[in-house]
Amino acid sequence: MNSVWSFHHPTRITFGVGCVPFALEQVPYRRMLLVTTPGMHRRGTSDWLREACRGKVTASYEAVKPNPEMADLDDLALRYKEGNFDAVLALGGGSALDTGKILAVLLGAGGEFTLRGHFFAGDSMSKARPLPVIAIPTTAGTGSEVTPFATVWDIRNIKKFSLAHPTMFPAYALLDPALTHELPWNTTLATGLDAFTQACESVWNRNANPITLGFAYEAARLAWEALSRGEDIIGSIIYRTKLMEASLLAGLAISHTRTALCHSMSYPITARFGLSHGLACGFTLPAVLRYNSESDDGRLRELARRLGHASVDDLTSAIAELLRRLGVWALVQSAVGGSRQLWELESDMITPGRADNNLRPVETGALKAILDEAMRDLGAVE
Repeated sequence: MNSVWSFHHPTRITFGVGCVPFALEQVPYRRMLLVTTPGMHRRGTSDWLREACRGKVTASYEAVKPNPEMADLDDLALRYKEGNFDAVLALGGGSALDTGKILAVLLGAGGEFTLRGHFFAGDSMSKARPLPVIAIPTTAGTGSEVTPFATVWDIRNIKKFSLAHPTMFPAYALLDPALTHELPWNTTLATGLDAFTQACESVWNRNANPITLGFAYEAARLAWEALSRGEDIIGSIIYRTKLMEASLLAGLAISHTRTALCHSMSYPITARFGLSHGLACGFTLPAVLRYNSESDDGRLRELARRLGHASVDDLTSAIAELLRRLGVWALVQSAVGGSRQLWELESDMITPGRADNNLRPVETGALKAILDEAMRDLGAVE
């Protein structure tokens, strides 16, 4: 770890069952754009939120799709540029929150900034003035409600990009575990694995500092405790709360460290095979932990201790066993096949800004062995 470090976080966080209406009374905005998903519309959650805002929502976009596409987001900004909004209210999972954060950047730029111009022509975000964002997560996984970056996809070219700027921290994060209560098991599993992976990757991260490690250890402990219950999470507000707190704390950690090798490897897997993000980064956890153990400076041993294991090897075996018990192999196999199919993506798995955060330096040649180990850890036989 670096001996000199800093930590700053500007998001006002409110957490607890039933907290949203009360917290919304404290926000100063009067012309908000609501950004959410068709599912939130069908279940009436977006109508409930509009009512809680008491006329402060002046327009809505309720068609967010998973893995938001770059071209779609640029088009949306043009559609809503005359709305004269003073804030964006983002409700939903990681894709909805990321869409809201990106639209806040594009709308704040007044048409002078586009995603394609930024990623393909090098247009700078140095003068970015995003609209304030109020982020209300309805899944417990990405931690996007407290991070200064958002994911955008170019699916046609199998590319994932990250829009990042210090001005992109949401102004408010409102977390009510009850909003995750109706999530089906597969979504709960995938998003929970994302939170657990982010916590672990913030531990074995070159950018870690004492504050991020404190968040990451506790996030990993809470996520481990919840995921170990399996489908008992369904219907339990106690474990829903633990998982949402884990997601929040992991988000606070990665807001400064970012993620590392598991996430780096996951992006082309999601883009090529459509495997959900949490599963795509979570299934390699035991293999990547094993890989990093050779460079452990004590952090991995401490992670093992916090999760109730005597050694890093014991923790690696326990994570592999948990993934098998949770049925991750069947979900990965149905989307991907086996490790040979993943080998084809090897050259795309070293993502700058992710793989280079990893505790142990990563070379492309190591990835094939990690993928093979990951499949064996899940119980695959090829």
